[in-house]
Amino acid sequence: MKALLLSIGLTTVSLAAQEVAVSLADGTLARGRLTKVEDPGGITLAGTADTRVLPRAGVLGVHGPAPRLEGASVVVHRQDGGRWAGDLRGGDASGESLLVGSRSLGEVSESVDRIRAILFRRQAGEISVEDLVLPEQTKNDEALFRRARRGVDRILGAIERFTPTSVYFQVEGEAEPREFPYSALVGIAIRGASAGSTPAGDLVITRAGDVVRCRVLGLDQDALRLSLGEDRTLRLPVAELSSWTLLEPGRRFLSDLEAQAVEEASYFEPAGRPLFPVQRDHTVTGGFLASGGLAFGKGLGVHSRSRLRFVVPPGVRWFQALVGVDDEILTAAPGLRGDVDVRVRLGDKVLRTQEGLRGGMPPVHLGNLAVRPGDVLALEVEFGKGLDLADRVGWYQAVFLP
Repeated sequence: MKALLLSIGLTTVSLAAQEVAVSLADGTLARGRLTKVEDPGGITLAGTADTRVLPRAGVLGVHGPAPRLEGASVVVHRQDGGRWAGDLRGGDASGESLLVGSRSLGEVSESVDRIRAILFRRQAGEISVEDLVLPEQTKNDEALFRRARRGVDRILGAIERFTPTSVYFQVEGEAEPREFPYSALVGIAIRGASAGSTPAGDLVITRAGDVVRCRVLGLDQDALRLSLGEDRTLRLPVAELSSWTLLEPGRRFLSDLEAQAVEEASYFEPAGRPLFPVQRDHTVTGGFLASGGLAFGKGLGVHSRSRLRFVVPPGVRWFQALVGVDDEILTAAPGLRGDVDVRVRLGDKVLRTQEGLRGGMPPVHLGNLAVRPGDVLALEVEFGKGLDLADRVGWYQAVFLP
């Protein structure tokens, strides 16, 4: 594995294989191997020169290689915002649960009443989970979606049970359930799902593309123990960790806040619609956030030109983020790297500026920037050299801190 580079101001550090980067609340980054995790204590990070014990309150996130969804035939979206990526392996006879095989987590059982939607990636193409919508006027709370000449057909009814290759579905108005192979479906939607009682505190993303809202309890034999509540725990090998964001009290991630103002435009339509609008916790195309080979669970995906303004909320003193051209452009548009100029303003004052930021460069860490409640913070991305076709930018782990 090639070494990964991360820019911290004027300093560059190398992340060797099996190491992680750890972003800290003091505005710095550390690197090393996770050797111990304790809840509510913190993590122990073994670096090249020393070993550091980092209190949980001082850690913002742990960052490893970006997720890869290529091997997943299905993505199961939970009502709490989490999701499982892999393949469907059946379910119980009563239709109350299904089994998902994740490349990172192994087999995961999920209650059907916690599921918002299931997307079959190979058949879906450009169709997203947001397209799997149930009509408000129907009495049915479940629907299948399959390809039609134009768009998709929606079949209303009720799920009976899942098998390794198909779902048995009671179609509205029919006497007996019918078998629908997964290979013929685009998706399944379920209305009224419950979010359950997921423990607050952590957002974990795996190399396979699973998104897990949980509490990280500890580290046993190079695997993290994740608590999902209701006496459910999972084991995630550290080698399968893409990112772990610690959602501690008092931290206000910008992707969870409403912007005071959003100004966006494309190179060819400076007064028109943007090429891609801003996305929360995803790239502008809906992908995972990653830059310089490192994955981030929280952030804002934007495209030039972009100007976002946020009112600094009560109870915070600092703003912290990394900014870079997202790694997805390296595969989405080979040969193009983008070129942007970025600025961070507080009112009329420019706090940080970076010109000529391009794809393939490590993200720039802003450190801790002092703010006051009521101030207006602006994140600006301007056109650089060339056109804007590859200007996919991330404000990674953008957060207000107490």
